[in-house]
Amino acid sequence: TWANAASKCPSGTSLPSNSIFNTLVGKYSGGGLYSATGWSGDYWSSTERSSSHAYYLYVNSSYASVYNYYYYKTNSYAVVCYR
Repeated sequence: TWANAASKCPSGTSLPSNSIFNTLVGKYSGGGLYSATGWSGDYWSSTERSSSHAYYLYVNSSYASVYNYYYYKTNSYAVVCYR
């Protein structure tokens, strides 16, 4: 869940905010973020949309796509930690 996601990051790191994700998408949408790393999945952001929803980053390296969406906080997504 989103509530548990932040506790998974080691000291000195945190879930990236929606703003940081948007910066990464803008910077690497030409190929670097998804093709250089080769990772696909859904990754929680630290940004809440409402009391029941939070943003996440959807990355699909097979189709070279990166999108930012929001969904229920009770869903399970992967965690990436940002320093």
